[in-house]
Amino acid sequence: MRFDRGALVRRLRDLAEWKRAAFALALCERMLPNHRAFTRATGGGSDALRGGLDAAWARLVAGGAPADAEAWIARCAAAAPDTEAHDHPLVSAALDAAGAVELLLRYLVDSDIDRDVEAASLARDTVDMAVALPGVPGARAADREARALRDPLVQRELRRQRDDLDWLAALDGDAGSRIDELRARWYDPASGSLGGSVR
Repeated sequence: MRFDRGALVRRLRDLAEWKRAAFALALCERMLPNHRAFTRATGGGSDALRGGLDAAWARLVAGGAPADAEAWIARCAAAAPDTEAHDHPLVSAALDAAGAVELLLRYLVDSDIDRDVEAASLARDTVDMAVALPGVPGARAADREARALRDPLVQRELRRQRDDLDWLAALDGDAGSRIDELRARWYDPASGSLGGSVR
């Protein structure tokens, strides 16, 4: 299985707007523990990302963007680590998590499907980077990419994205009637997309 941007756009177009937001929430919730692990190791915190996600959850039922969406977007941008200033192995994953929450909040403002697609791409990049970092000296980029694509961690994330879309597509009712189910499925997981408990 590989990441197919065009297929993802088509699948998202077939979903109701609230389901598109729910898909992005699922991605972000999986990525948040990676940011937490990074900030626990380097200092700081993930309160801005958790707050932005909570604001998005609150708007899932009501529709539209949080009244303070721009403030949450700015807080999430500030929580994105400087990759030049850190050599921690989770710096890219933390950056991706902050970027994905920003994209989710921007999606709630403008309903631009490309923001959901980019968030899914960041989720894939997070696991791809984690398995590609060790590398093989002298290996061509295409060989490293093919090896990463076969990695179980990458395949797990791609399957999760597909399964989340399948589940949302089959879901009837509106966000209000399904919010408890959505939160039980995705809210604040103990383990992130890279594995390991980081609560």
